[in-house]
Amino acid sequence: MVNASTRTAIVVPSLAALIALSATCSVSTAQFPPLEQALAPHIEHLGGPTALGTDFVITSTVHATPVRRQRTFVRREPFGFRQETETGIGTTVHISDGRHAWRLRDGKGELLTGEAARLVLEAACVDGLRYAAKSGLDPRRLVGPIEQLPMPPGVPLHVHSQAPVQPIAVMLECGTEVRLYFDALTGRLRGLANTGITPQRNVRYGDDRRFGVLQLPASRWENRGADAPVRIEIDAIQVGPCDPALFLGNPVPAREALTDAAPLERWPTSIPGSYYFIVPKLALGEQVAVAALFDTGAPRLYVDTLLADQLGLPVLSRRRTRGITGSTESSQRWLEAIAMPGLRLHQVEAATAHIPPTTQVASGAWPGIVLGGEILTMGPVLDLQRRRLLVRGRSIVPLEGANVFTLPLSRATFHDLDTVPVEIAGQQIEAVLDTGMAVVLRLSSKGLQKIGLPIDVASWRARGAVPLQISGAGLGTATDLLVQLDSVRFGRVLLARPWVLLALDAAGSGAFYDAALGAGALSQFARVGLDASRSRLEHEPGSELVKDADGWRAPAPGVFLGLRVRTEEPRAGTLTTGLLVVEVSPATPAAAAGIRPGDRVLRIDGMQCTGELRAEWIERLWARSGACTLVVRGGNGQERQLVLPR
Repeated sequence: MVNASTRTAIVVPSLAALIALSATCSVSTAQFPPLEQALAPHIEHLGGPTALGTDFVITSTVHATPVRRQRTFVRREPFGFRQETETGIGTTVHISDGRHAWRLRDGKGELLTGEAARLVLEAACVDGLRYAAKSGLDPRRLVGPIEQLPMPPGVPLHVHSQAPVQPIAVMLECGTEVRLYFDALTGRLRGLANTGITPQRNVRYGDDRRFGVLQLPASRWENRGADAPVRIEIDAIQVGPCDPALFLGNPVPAREALTDAAPLERWPTSIPGSYYFIVPKLALGEQVAVAALFDTGAPRLYVDTLLADQLGLPVLSRRRTRGITGSTESSQRWLEAIAMPGLRLHQVEAATAHIPPTTQVASGAWPGIVLGGEILTMGPVLDLQRRRLLVRGRSIVPLEGANVFTLPLSRATFHDLDTVPVEIAGQQIEAVLDTGMAVVLRLSSKGLQKIGLPIDVASWRARGAVPLQISGAGLGTATDLLVQLDSVRFGRVLLARPWVLLALDAAGSGAFYDAALGAGALSQFARVGLDASRSRLEHEPGSELVKDADGWRAPAPGVFLGLRVRTEEPRAGTLTTGLLVVEVSPATPAAAAGIRPGDRVLRIDGMQCTGELRAEWIERLWARSGACTLVVRGGNGQERQLVLPR
């Protein structure tokens, strides 16, 4: 588990991607053509969109070695890749479905590990032309600036070209970054650099020839570092249907029905109506079990940087992670497996990021993983009534029931993040769906302008807003304003008097989005389903919602007392005593009572705060009715009983 002593003491009201709209490749997309536009000449050079739906078999020879390869690609869905490598001692068969890579022995599949798996996944993506698919273009394939392509020594002169190339960075499923270089004029594929292998692997292509409906490079030269290139030449290509039986043996069983993946905790914060969704135990391979934060705003899975380094997870590539409080260095890591009580994911891509101390689980520890990306493709269902995280099978079965209703999701603005329509003050804006953020809503200056609300601090302070510090993956801090709006509506649900954050501080402005809808907005449902196949959010009202003529209404969450607390991670054989006050907002009941950061809350309404963290302690700090009685120990060791008015 990550050592709490290395972390900042600020509790965070917003996470990860918004943590990183997300970890970007080292290639910037600014002022470069869109991915579809950059790939269009290449697709035409290959033979056009129709040719990309073709099954084909490539037979090639690796010269200067006794190796002969036969590669089989299925272009239809489900995608399939099979490589048979003949050497002097026999034939080895590798197979991939574009997501997993395995070796076939005696008819049984054996999952590959490390570089062996990554090379098979790369071949499936690049040689199988999966990167050029017209549907489902991955936003992590990023276009870079036009440049000249250097040639490693030993590549024949006729392959050299002075034509500039357009690079496209492709992030494989396993997290390895591969850069493809296309002739900027003709679209012809001229080179590849595998940046995730040390020393770097380079491929240069030449001698394009037409094989049936496809036009492909008949020759390629591969080298690593300063090694001399090895020539690989295509002997023949057979175009036509392939036998599906060739692709059997996947040792990862297909999910055919709804799977109970893991326990799910709805964990409150000190802000009324704010929650996180926590998976309390998730194992990285067989090494360590940690808690995980379920985050729809994270387009991939994240591991805390310190935890990844402690576990020695191999670094595949470096990049920058942009968070709401700045940017910092990140890296892609390779995880052989991630296991939850009812689900195991194999060969998983992960990024590292500084995960701020957003919340704690019952043990008092902080989550070391952000669950996004991979898990979001499985059509997850948050069964908050039963406290379970469910994932769906290959065919997404929608939630059923008389009270289940849906809301459209869109990725028109952010290709890897879903947005939902939200109505505020009679005006509608698009909000990023980010369950890694605890509050109901976070509004940027842009969003406030669109709905006609002020963007200056003075106006909001006059309305009772109080400052709140936040920290993010960018390793900085910013100050938001916490304020109650009259109402927020999304779909058929009206949230009455919710507490929302306003990002007016330039350091945390969230300039890339207008608003973010957080876990606090979804926590009052019985079930919440994400159905990417139908682009919709499914939700079923829970007992906390009240039915009215226009749909459902969530009552006001209560008064913010003005203090935020956490526990310190317990030491072995000891019990934590009291909740540590980490922030007190001015002009609040807690500030008026003289509570200061560093004080400890020992009892809340008679409940003693000793031992494992309990959700009831935090929710007692939400002033719903009456007064809240606290016993507080100050920095001088003196204890006092305080009554905070509601």
